Amino acid sequence: MVGRENALKMLALGSIFDADEAKRIGLADMVFVDDKQFDDWIAGRRSMREREIFIETWGAPSHLKALSAPKKMK
Repeated sequence: MVGRENALKMLALGSIFDADEAKRIGLADMVFVDDKQFDDWIAGRRSMREREIFIETWGAPSHLKALSAPKKMK
């Protein structure tokens, strides 16, 4: 958090920051050195989220209902 006074000053001055400066003053949580590092981070987050969704849905009432429903023949 940069605080109200600093935020107003940044807005009024139209300040532009590079990634490292943005991180240093609290406007960014992390800075990636290259696209590969970013892609690896995204892949890890995606994998983690997919795992969370799987855990939430596997065995949920709607899942169990779908499994126990009679199969439709074509």
